Amino acid sequence: MSNLSPQRLDNRERSALYLLVTIVLLGNTAAIGGRVAIPLFAVNLSASPMTVGLILAASSIIPVFFSILIGRWVDRVGARVPMQIGTATLVAGLAIPWMMPSLWALAACAAVLGISMAMIFISIQHAAATMGSASTRMRIFTAITVGQSVPVLLGPPIAGFLIDGMGYQTAFLGLVLLALVVAVVLFLARAILPDAPHPAAKTKRKLFELLRHPGVRTALIISSLSPLGWEMLFFFVPVHGTRIGLSASTIGLVFSCFSVSLIGVRVAVPWLSRLASQWALIAVSFGIAAGIFLLFSFANSAAAMMALAIVLGACHGVNVPITLGIVHAASPPNRHAEVLGMRSTVLNSVSVVAPLFLGALTSSIGLGAAALPLALMLMAGSRFAYVLRKKRESPGAE
Repeated sequence: MSNLSPQRLDNRERSALYLLVTIVLLGNTAAIGGRVAIPLFAVNLSASPMTVGLILAASSIIPVFFSILIGRWVDRVGARVPMQIGTATLVAGLAIPWMMPSLWALAACAAVLGISMAMIFISIQHAAATMGSASTRMRIFTAITVGQSVPVLLGPPIAGFLIDGMGYQTAFLGLVLLALVVAVVLFLARAILPDAPHPAAKTKRKLFELLRHPGVRTALIISSLSPLGWEMLFFFVPVHGTRIGLSASTIGLVFSCFSVSLIGVRVAVPWLSRLASQWALIAVSFGIAAGIFLLFSFANSAAAMMALAIVLGACHGVNVPITLGIVHAASPPNRHAEVLGMRSTVLNSVSVVAPLFLGALTSSIGLGAAALPLALMLMAGSRFAYVLRKKRESPGAE
């Protein structure tokens, strides 16, 4: 992990960064394992596809309503306490299906996972933003986002092996133990975490005042487009892959190609940011992702789908660390975590709406045509980022 460490962090900040990456890596592995085990257990309990969809939606719907409140809380009290409560909540949520194997328990588990990960991610991102300097922050955000990405590879197979080896109910116990490790590590090492409550955050604040800030609006617009590639992949690959006769294991390999590319590019983001401006990188990545959207329905082999997934993973890998940097730069000092909460609300809203939107369009106009509106949205985002880049590079721009 040393290649992810900003060279100009002092020893305490470097230790804190390692701790944050460890928490997000292990915690997200447990959460993603739970999100894989939840639908499988629901199907085993004879749930209908509609019921499975509603259960999964609970993990994204709950943070839509609470992320901004969590952000304000983090601003007031600092990152440490919300992070500890978030990890404890993660343990409790994964324990529900182990203790009470039922569809209601799985729905409760999904909802608790959603709110616990919102607390953990907002707290970690806020803590990371208080570390280092402007010259090291991109490396810090890159390390955090790599820690978030690796569980995409680890979580699903861990859940699968636990289910095959011990059964559904006991598999959740295994995930509980993993989450418990996170909670214990955080408790023992909590003193090294950056914890910077802002005194002004305790004053009464209005959300619309924040939305009138042009930098905040820009950050939220970019954040709303960034997860489209991820959501498109999780919808298009299973649907189109099944249509062209790919096996479940081959479809899994397509996802693995996306994940490996995502992680590899995120490691390289600090280097890429020295070659081009952040807005140029976003403009290019959105434009390429738009083209990938249009090409997926023409990919009629596993190799073609894997190649497209690799390119899409690279585009998504560039966006997230840069978006975090944009959010940090746009946030008023006493409302940084609140803006992160707004970003979380946007991301979770997209996670709820995008699959429904894609499903409705695919049912009515077909898979290929359904990609067109999303591609146009990304092309508009690419143009938006390009215009911002030109404004910032023009003479007299700050």
